[in-house]
Amino acid sequence: MPCARRAALSASAVPLLGGCSVLSSEDTAGESRLANILVTNNLESSHTFACRIEWEGERILDRTYTVPAEQPDQTRKPGVSVERVWPDEPGQFTVSCKLNDEAWTTLNPADRDYPDCYSPYGYIMSASTVRWFVGLNQDFCQTAQRDYDSWSRWNESRTE
Repeated sequence: MPCARRAALSASAVPLLGGCSVLSSEDTAGESRLANILVTNNLESSHTFACRIEWEGERILDRTYTVPAEQPDQTRKPGVSVERVWPDEPGQFTVSCKLNDEAWTTLNPADRDYPDCYSPYGYIMSASTVRWFVGLNQDFCQTAQRDYDSWSRWNESRTE
């Protein structure tokens, strides 16, 4: 069962809870490639999601999104894909996020020993909790722009 174990280890859950800071590291020896940052909503009400990206020590994104509510007729969860403002190359970065008025939480690839590819995917579980899964499979980075375009078009069509 080595494949199943690898697959299970490649996506790990990290809860984002108010007042709790997770995934921090001072290691600056490596680089990772950032694929996409996606957040979906599993609730019947919309939520405010804020995201900041620091790339090579410079803040390149500081934006707030409204994540639409789940609707029973949807075949796919509503959500947002953070626009790809970062270079499509390895670098040192952190992704900081918060839900509604909760505390910021930082996701840092240094905590994973700088994997080749880093793709955070968050599920809004309550008004104060996002459960994070971080995909580490290189395929996420190889198809990142195509996946972002597809996800963005689908969400725009559902919110018009």
